[in-house]
Amino acid sequence: MNTFETRANLLGLSATSNFIGQMTITSLEQLEEILSLSGQAPSHADLMGGVPHDPNDPGHAVLRHVLGSPDATDADRLLAAAVFPMQLNVVSIADKTINSEWNLNSIAPSGPILVSLGTLTIQDGGYITVSNRTLDMTVDNLVRDGVAPPPAPYGVFNVFGLDGTTGMTGTTPPAPGQAASGNPGNCSSAGIAGAAGGNGTPGATGSMGLPGGPGGAASPSLPATIRITTSLQTNVPLSIVTQSGAGGKGGTGGTGSKGGQGGNGGNGATCGCTGSAGGSAAQGGQGGPGGQGGPGSNAVDAQGNIVVQAPPASTGMFVAIKRVAAPGAGGDPGAGGPGGDGGSAGSGGKHNSGGSGAGSGGVGNPGTAGVPGSISGQPADIMIQPISA
Repeated sequence: MNTFETRANLLGLSATSNFIGQMTITSLEQLEEILSLSGQAPSHADLMGGVPHDPNDPGHAVLRHVLGSPDATDADRLLAAAVFPMQLNVVSIADKTINSEWNLNSIAPSGPILVSLGTLTIQDGGYITVSNRTLDMTVDNLVRDGVAPPPAPYGVFNVFGLDGTTGMTGTTPPAPGQAASGNPGNCSSAGIAGAAGGNGTPGATGSMGLPGGPGGAASPSLPATIRITTSLQTNVPLSIVTQSGAGGKGGTGGTGSKGGQGGNGGNGATCGCTGSAGGSAAQGGQGGPGGQGGPGSNAVDAQGNIVVQAPPASTGMFVAIKRVAAPGAGGDPGAGGPGGDGGSAGSGGKHNSGGSGAGSGGVGNPGTAGVPGSISGQPADIMIQPISA
């Protein structure tokens, strides 16, 4: 089993200087050589058991070869060539101490991660996370300094998928235009009042808010190998937690539009020494109903397992915690729109009163909740194995 110093030298790195960066891997053979530096490799059956076999996936073809699957073929080798050149994210540190989250995804936005450490000291508050990334981690000496558990819902080592994002909120459509005004009053003949001003038309009901967007697609947890090659010092069990990607919640439905403004009352007419009354304003329309919440997305199954290798006397110090990823909830219903404003009263003709005013319309009804996702995501298997000398 190679020590940290040997691994660093074989990677072309200094064992006395920290390295966090990328290496360009140009071929399947080069990747096999680099991964062999870490020592004992898990079997393809352990790391990929239970994962649906995709004969046309280049990533699966790579794993079949580097993990020595009996199903690997020459056709796989040609298929795997499509992955290269690839960027391998590499961490090489002789002595690393953590007392808070060490998120391995922060190393680079994408690509597999290779971690090589001489001594890793995990103090209270410290834990490691990786999400939707393939991980190969080798530690010579692991020291758990403290007894307090990591903050919920984390373990000491955490292999996650990526949860789907919340869908977009639905938009609010434009409000209807103002309703028609009443007809103006008139004079039946000179000096004689005719019809009074007409009443306005009630405002139209507002339009329904648009539905919320669907929850974003979840991403699975990927294969992870964690090796403790030489020693493990701890007074408490070390938890390993895994959960694949949960579904995203649907977006909130859009707010209904404001109701249409009521029509104005028609003005009365003035006919010499007399006139006609003004028409009454009409009430504003009810606000539009809220939009339906967006549908939640489904969770996804893990796309690889977790293999932890440790000295034989220490394998009992690990606790495996597997959690099923939940489908996304349906989006919240959109709120009803506000009622439309009332129209303006018509003015009265000579010696006549104007029409009466009108109030606003009622608030629209809320929308309905979105449909939740229906498929849960199954977690990876976690295998604790004694490491070979």
